[in-house]
Amino acid sequence: MLSLRYLSLLLGGILLVSCGQSAETLVQSSPPAAEQETNWMVNPDGSFIRFTAQQQGKEFEGEFTEFNASILFDPDNLADSEVTVTIPLQGIDAGDKERNDTLPSKAWFSAKEFPVATFRSDQIAEVGQGSYVANGSLSIKGMTHDIELPFTLSPATPAIGETTVMTGMTSLDRTQWKIGEDPWNTGEWVSKGIKLNIQITATRK
Repeated sequence: MLSLRYLSLLLGGILLVSCGQSAETLVQSSPPAAEQETNWMVNPDGSFIRFTAQQQGKEFEGEFTEFNASILFDPDNLADSEVTVTIPLQGIDAGDKERNDTLPSKAWFSAKEFPVATFRSDQIAEVGQGSYVANGSLSIKGMTHDIELPFTLSPATPAIGETTVMTGMTSLDRTQWKIGEDPWNTGEWVSKGIKLNIQITATRK
């Protein structure tokens, strides 16, 4: 009997604007991720990694316009399930030209020196029917920290050829990766806390 394999993220996703460490392509225009067995075909139009923060007390939303992911997720074999997500940091749309020009700079993402952020799962655990937590690490600017990404699948048990939607949300402290160095590291101008909102739509192969 065939075991079911599922999709998880980076972010979320990750993440993401601020997620620990470092995959078929999620966004087809992105460079290819490292070769890894995968069992899902992702729909880029139904997939995104978005973030929410505050600038001088006003909330704004942004999005990573490109990302790649290799995903192998089997609820019957979580020990061997894994996900790797890479995010080119020049591809950021923060909803404002000044923010878009500033975020890749050395004080923020330092995208020339460190062009990608990488999330790699270390462990995926089931916490309920169709609900999971991916524990992993996100690397940004040469620094790696652990993160935790809760996510759900809907439907929870798609058959081959069917589509499922993975959704995940988590909050991060950007200063752990020195995203926004002095004088922007106090939270006075830009919030330290970043909320990540991740959605991946994919069809099981």
